[in-house]
Amino acid sequence: MDPMKAAFLQAIMNQGKTINQDNFLPFLLAMQKNANERGITFTKQEADMIFDQVKEQLSPSDRRQLEMIRIMLEQSSHEK
Repeated sequence: MDPMKAAFLQAIMNQGKTINQDNFLPFLLAMQKNANERGITFTKQEADMIFDQVKEQLSPSDRRQLEMIRIMLEQSSHEK
């Protein structure tokens, strides 16, 4: 994996540990926006791996929300 991507992911994981569950999904959306602004993109396989790891930290209702976000992001990436 590209070192810039790896460093970005490590920062997300480190910062994510200090975020409470109520703020976790907004945090992920902000990180996704930050990645876009920095020109960091992830392959579908990389994104799937990230989502799978993140889901482990979430409540069942937050997992459903994350899955909806995942679908929306995939749809928007196909439209570009």
